[in-house]
Amino acid sequence: MIERKQCVVHDGVIINIGPWDEQIHSMPTGEYETVVIKPERTETDEEGNEVIIPEETIQVELYEDRPTNPMPEGATIEERDFEYDDVYGWREAGTPIPESDAQKVARLESELSVSKSDNLNTMDALFDVYLMVLDMQSGNGGTPA
Repeated sequence: MIERKQCVVHDGVIINIGPWDEQIHSMPTGEYETVVIKPERTETDEEGNEVIIPEETIQVELYEDRPTNPMPEGATIEERDFEYDDVYGWREAGTPIPESDAQKVARLESELSVSKSDNLNTMDALFDVYLMVLDMQSGNGGTPA
């Protein structure tokens, strides 16, 4: 199933499928505001006299909403086609299915084997050249003995 989805692209690589979550949290600004609390009630003492409750002044720390996960600088929001797979989830349409760990190990072992074979062939060729140089130096005219 292919769907057109919004994604975030940074340096040519898709870093998020769907809208970016900046994870906005209320954070202290380091600034304070003075607040005066005025009583909304009156009290009476034991003799029935009205007692005036004084105003109270407090310092309240100020907060503001800030992103804790800002989108990387240079990232862009694009619309692209994506396909879903039960094993691998969402990926851009047309991209190859990622290698499994076993497939990756097999591929790397094969590449290593080819590399070892190439190295051995190169060493054999160098050894043949070395023998020719020795023959030339000994006066055989460069033909192996």
